[in-house]
Amino acid sequence: MKIYLDYIFFENLLINLIIIGELTIFIKKNTSKKRMILGSIVISIYTTIVTVIQESFLGYFFIQIFMIFIMIYIVYKPQKIIQYFKYSILYFLFFYLYVGTIIAFSLLFHIDLSNYFLKILLYFFSGGILYIFSKYIWKIVKSNIKEDDLIYTLEINGVQLEAFVDTGNQAYDYFNGLDVIFISKSKYNSINQNHFLKQESKLKIKTVSGEQEIIGYVAKNIKVYHSNTFVTVLDKIILSFTLQEIKTTEKYSALIGYNTYIEKLKGVTI
Repeated sequence: MKIYLDYIFFENLLINLIIIGELTIFIKKNTSKKRMILGSIVISIYTTIVTVIQESFLGYFFIQIFMIFIMIYIVYKPQKIIQYFKYSILYFLFFYLYVGTIIAFSLLFHIDLSNYFLKILLYFFSGGILYIFSKYIWKIVKSNIKEDDLIYTLEINGVQLEAFVDTGNQAYDYFNGLDVIFISKSKYNSINQNHFLKQESKLKIKTVSGEQEIIGYVAKNIKVYHSNTFVTVLDKIILSFTLQEIKTTEKYSALIGYNTYIEKLKGVTI
């Protein structure tokens, strides 16, 4: 029985790692591999136990939802309850798409699922199909994003700046756990009135010329507007004035990171 339980556990671990990996790519959420593995382990242990018991108990469905929420917290640490539901629904969607792909190809090509080697190959192949599907869906979503949707106004310490969303900007301060907004260096003095920028933070970023270490500043209570309509307040974020490679036009003085756009500004809803 121990060998059988080991097989069930590791098979589910592989499946969940693939699903969580695909989901992470799809929602564009930064997380560590350790968190992904830990979340997969939690779900795999639960699935193994349920498989052994082979019956519903204490509302199996609600326990499953609860375990999914735990996994979502471990992997992504959502800040709002709506994010828990969104990520959980997407997880179920990817799970059934993945399992459906496995079943479809096993029937289509008459794959013997008792052959562990063929089964593992099928798992990876189906994961590839799911990856292509998720990338295709993202292309559809991105194609519907208009330029006006990417323009915001930031109010920082009484100074208003026109900002543009840089979809290629994935800069992140892992020490403070904050996103990064890049601002034209000429705006530093006006923003830093009354020593607004007190707390410095060093972070490393990758550019076309290699890895660089830049200086950022922890800023609080940044008001964000879109088309003169209030959007939200960024409680904490990193402001960096040091990237010489940034070429902003006269119209825009700041670049908002893609993760900030997705998670804080709700620029793309799925």
